[in-house]
Amino acid sequence: MSFNVEWRGANIIVKFSGLVSYQEINEADGIIYGNKHFDQMQYQVFDFSGIDGFNVNELEMKMIGTLDKASSHWNNSVKVAVITDDPKIVELTRVYEGVMDDSDWETKIFKSMEDALKWCT
Repeated sequence: MSFNVEWRGANIIVKFSGLVSYQEINEADGIIYGNKHFDQMQYQVFDFSGIDGFNVNELEMKMIGTLDKASSHWNNSVKVAVITDDPKIVELTRVYEGVMDDSDWETKIFKSMEDALKWCT
């Protein structure tokens, strides 16, 4: 597992390291959606700022978006903050946003944890 999870009440910060794969993002999502506090969750922060690489393709990002979109039926007001300055992750986050477009979840990209948390709270 190349990520750490920090719970802040019902909210979560997931900090990735090393080479990030679809399986690891999917595993992090499983932790989120399997948690009893998901219904009260207001934000999720995915921190990719210290990674060595991002091994996720467009189809896999669409699959992540599809899972999140289905989960939005149980909690329709979640902010998703992505921390990165990697152009590939920015591009794939835009793909994710396209899948989530007709849900009430908001997604925004940040370069720092401080800015991400300011937006989330």
